Amino acid sequence: LPARIEAVEAMSALVRERGDLLSTTTGWAAALDALRAGDDRDNFVAGAGDVFPRRRKRKDDAAVVIAGWSAAAFVVSDVLPAWLAAGAEAETPRAGGSSRGPFLAERLRSASPALARVVPLLASYASQTDDVRTSLSAVNALWNACDAVVVAKPPSSAESDKIASASLLFETVLTRAFEALAAVGVDRRRPDVRHSGVNTLAKLLAARGATLSPAAWRGATLGVFFPLAFEIRARAAAAGDERVDAEPLDDSDDAETDPDARPPAVLLVHHSRNTVAKQWDETLAAAVAAVGELARKRAARLLAPETRDAFEPVWAETCAFMAE
Repeated sequence: LPARIEAVEAMSALVRERGDLLSTTTGWAAALDALRAGDDRDNFVAGAGDVFPRRRKRKDDAAVVIAGWSAAAFVVSDVLPAWLAAGAEAETPRAGGSSRGPFLAERLRSASPALARVVPLLASYASQTDDVRTSLSAVNALWNACDAVVVAKPPSSAESDKIASASLLFETVLTRAFEALAAVGVDRRRPDVRHSGVNTLAKLLAARGATLSPAAWRGATLGVFFPLAFEIRARAAAAGDERVDAEPLDDSDDAETDPDARPPAVLLVHHSRNTVAKQWDETLAAAVAAVGELARKRAARLLAPETRDAFEPVWAETCAFMAE
C-alpha cells in the first residue's frame, strides 16, 4: 500500500486499540488533528459552501479517506461516549446529597482540547469529496455526536462557575456542529450530501433545541439555520441547466493521471433531476420542508421574548420566498 495509507492505518490502529495511552488534554487532541481528512482541511469556514479549494487529486485519496474514517467513526461510537460517561460519573451525588458537579467540570475541562476537535474531525470527512458514502456517514455521525453531547450537557443555569463553563464548552461544540452541517447543506456538487446536511440540522434543532441556552438557540436558528435556507434559495435561483446524467460515488481524477485506472463508480440520474437547476430545486424543497418542521416543533421557542424581535423579520422573509 502507498505510504499515505499505511500512515493513516497505523494511526487508526492506535486510536482503536491503544487509545488508553492517550491523554484527553494533548494526546487525543493531536490524534484527532492527524486523522482529519486532508492537509488542506485546516481552513474550514462554516457556511461557506465551497469549503475547501479544489485541488489536484491523487489516485489513493479515496482509500486514505476510507481508512481514516474507520478511526473517526470509532471516536464517535466509542471514545466520545466514554469521555462523557466519565464526566457523568463524576456528577453522581455523594452520599448525603452533596453535589459532585465541580468534579464533572474538572473532568470536562481536562477533556476540552479533545472535545473541541471532534466536530472539525467529522466536518472534514463530511466535506471531503473523495468518497460520497463517507460524507453521508460523517453527517450521520455529527447527529450522533450532538446527541451524546446534549445528553451529557450540564444545565446552562447551574450556579457553579465551573459547571457553567462546562455547559458553555458543550454549547460551543454543538454550535460548531450546526455550522458544519450548514456548510454541507450547500455542497457544490453532491445533492444527496446537501439534503442530508439540511435535514440533519433541522432535525437536531427540532429535537434538541430545548436544551440550548437562549443565546445558543438564537445563534443556531437566526445565525445558522435560516441563513442556510436563504443561501439555498439564492443558489437554486442562480443554478443553470447543465446536464447531469450520472453522479460519481467519488470525485476521483484517476483517469487523468493513470490510463489503466478503473473508471469511477457512478449512479445514473433520473430525468427528473438530470440538471444542476433541478438538483438545487430538490435541495430548496428539502430546505422548505426543514423550515416547516422546525416551525411546527419549536414555534414557542422561536417566538420567546429573547428571540421574537429578531425572528419576526426573518420569518417574514422566509414566508415570502416559500410563497414564490
